Amino acid sequence: MLDGLKAIASRAPEHARNTVPVHADCHWDNWLANGTELTALLDFEWARFGDPLDDWFFLARFSGPHMHAVLDVIANATKIPMDDLRVECEVREASHLMADLPFDPSGVLRLLEQLVAGIWWPQ
Repeated sequence: MLDGLKAIASRAPEHARNTVPVHADCHWDNWLANGTELTALLDFEWARFGDPLDDWFFLARFSGPHMHAVLDVIANATKIPMDDLRVECEVREASHLMADLPFDPSGVLRLLEQLVAGIWWPQ
């Protein structure tokens, strides 16, 4: 697993952008909508300046069976090549999981195994 995490880390960018405000916890449970109209975004304790990919990762990762469709929409809207988008998401997944490791070691280790095996962000 350590070799897999090192490989993921080797694909991370040297410098993270911090140029725009990001929610940084932008999964679907933090959206309120009325029909097709977004009415509110909730839960701002992680908000900061960062890279829009920080929010796009959450949207894709927590889209359940629609994850690949959401990735396609993000890639088309941003013009980010799909392989680059997957690498960016993979790096963010590893970072979030490592931060959660002290709180749920067995659950996080299971998810890290899946990440290293390429289940979530296959190339």
